[in-house]
Amino acid sequence: MHQLWQAISRAEKLGLDPFHVMVQRLRSQIAERRQELYIGQRLQPEPGLAEDFLRRRIERMGASLGVDSA
Repeated sequence: MHQLWQAISRAEKLGLDPFHVMVQRLRSQIAERRQELYIGQRLQPEPGLAEDFLRRRIERMGASLGVDSA
């Protein structure tokens, strides 16, 4: 939510339509989640493969939320 607010604020400063910016961001996030679901559903139970996928997913979520993973 904070990132969306920042994007809207930047758009307003640039004279852009903030709702269009928000819609584009949400569409991008939805597409990313769909891709992650698709990949997650097709992972084979090879040792470490699913764990590696989940670890990367959690890292991306932390980065997108602005959370330090220290």
